[in-house]
Amino acid sequence: MQMRSVLSTIILAALALSLGGLAYVQIKENDLTSIFGDPPRKADEALFSFELNAPARLTITNSSGKKAEFRKSGGLWYMISPTEDRADFRHLQSLVFASRQLIISESFDQDELSPKESGLAGGHYKINIIDGDGNQLAHYKLGKRSPWHCVANENGNLAETFFIQPIGSFADDHIYVCAGANARVLLDEGFPILRDHRPFLFNALQLANITVQSKNGEVVINRAGMKSPWRITKPLDLRTDTDALERLVSGLYSLEAPKIHDPGSITIPARPAGGAYMEVSLGFFDSAGKIHPKKVTLEVEAPATPESNTVFAKVTGRSSIFELPLTSANGLVSLSDLPITVNELRSHTLLSHPPSTLRSATIKTPEQDPAKPLLLALAKDPRTKRPRWYINRTGEPEPANEKTVYQLFTAITRDQILAFTSDAPAELAPFGLKTPAVSLTFEHSKNQKIEIDLGKGEDGNYYALRKDEPGVVQIDTGTFHHVATKPSSWRDSLLWSLPIITLKGFAIEHQGEPPLLLSYNFLTEQWAARREGKNVTSLLNKQRANILLDNLEGLRVTRWLGPDDEEAADRLISPTLSIEVAYAVEDDFGDEIATHRRLLNLTPFSYADKNQLFYGRLSGDPDYFILSKLAFDKLNVDLLEK
Repeated sequence: MQMRSVLSTIILAALALSLGGLAYVQIKENDLTSIFGDPPRKADEALFSFELNAPARLTITNSSGKKAEFRKSGGLWYMISPTEDRADFRHLQSLVFASRQLIISESFDQDELSPKESGLAGGHYKINIIDGDGNQLAHYKLGKRSPWHCVANENGNLAETFFIQPIGSFADDHIYVCAGANARVLLDEGFPILRDHRPFLFNALQLANITVQSKNGEVVINRAGMKSPWRITKPLDLRTDTDALERLVSGLYSLEAPKIHDPGSITIPARPAGGAYMEVSLGFFDSAGKIHPKKVTLEVEAPATPESNTVFAKVTGRSSIFELPLTSANGLVSLSDLPITVNELRSHTLLSHPPSTLRSATIKTPEQDPAKPLLLALAKDPRTKRPRWYINRTGEPEPANEKTVYQLFTAITRDQILAFTSDAPAELAPFGLKTPAVSLTFEHSKNQKIEIDLGKGEDGNYYALRKDEPGVVQIDTGTFHHVATKPSSWRDSLLWSLPIITLKGFAIEHQGEPPLLLSYNFLTEQWAARREGKNVTSLLNKQRANILLDNLEGLRVTRWLGPDDEEAADRLISPTLSIEVAYAVEDDFGDEIATHRRLLNLTPFSYADKNQLFYGRLSGDPDYFILSKLAFDKLNVDLLEK
């Protein structure tokens, strides 16, 4: 009994001593981690916290001890070892971002998982990120994928997780399962993938000039300033095609080598006489807007064999040898994708200025009086106070037909040139340009004039010549015919200005039916109707009558035919629908002095079941016109109830 008491006393004394020791450590250090170890960090927290642009150095070491070191300078990442080269900024930043976004999903004491389970003893990577002052921002081992997934975003998408072990000053005796470590996929491709496989890296806004030398000759493209337009200056002074130039610039920027080689690791075939297979030089503006004296040049060697799909190339400032794709493969931009010839890069439209910058257009033909060309000019509409196009087809400016204006500008600024026929034609007569069928002069907002001649060649094709550019180009037949030369084609599509206020009425006659006579009072909005001498006002659908009046007032023709269309004249001898409008003519005091009548006749363009067009003519107007079926159907209504 006495022995049991002594043993209990010893146990209680040891326990008291232990608790006292713990209390002493807690009081002295306010921390028990020196005894029990660090507690695990909380779930859903980031393992490391630092600003995205803070890293200045990054080291990656694989489980075999091979190391890749990088430093950041001037906003770019550079590989220091195993090879000095520019690093791929996209990949390095993705590693930095992934390290910053390691979100804890689960934690384990480091003794709970075997190295084989976590992948932290083989096949792992050590990643060390340091800022410009030498402070560690992140230091950890990246293991293998864990068997768990976590919710990646509010949409419920799942993300892979990986085993992560903080090391160095961040070590806390725990292994974490983290989302956001998908950079592992990149690292598993090997350190060479972290080198920048793109020969060019530039800000397109600072491009000043591009020179391309190839088997097709030399092409030079320049611009005077960062906001100035591009022009081809060699071999000819030409406008550039905006889309082609964008494809060239974006293609050069995106050009990427599937493989990069170190000097001496491969044998480059001897360069044939005449220089490199292709050479691309880029010049840049400096921060002051002046052209920097140094250029970046890509020299491309000839293919090793006619069947080769890749070629070797070197670029200014880098010792790496790029193996670039010669033809398209695996979604990469290839050299054959780049528009580098004069005809690819020159403008494929007759006019490069947007229609919104144009101020006037003059249209001349041999049939016109040279002193009285058609003049299209932009002016303010007195009714809407907005700019619109006016035409002088009758001597005085009047609103121009908007469809005809649109067709002209589309033909000149959007229609594509079919072929660059000759840059130095000996004779213009074979192209119909010695005496052009149409001569156009455009004036744009900078008070500059551009002259373009159009003609029909001896071969039946249509051609154009800009006076300020060398060469004759072939254009589409539609382009030529969309340049309207008849004065009637430029008439506003509004048929008439119907005086509703003084309207007295109108007569409607459908072919084979007695006419319906309508009278109308604008002030009272009252209608009356008679047919064959009888009052049929009670049968008149006044709502339809009001709609018909609105449609007559706003009637627009589809196309003007001019005064000499024999087919329209023949068809309108027996019209399908006739509407005669009567309105009062008043003097300056508002007193009625006469009644004026105008007759609108309409008839089908053809008698086919699916006819969609109608010929028309208005009395007192010399021009025939074409009306759409939709517009005709709005007039061809039965106003009397059955």
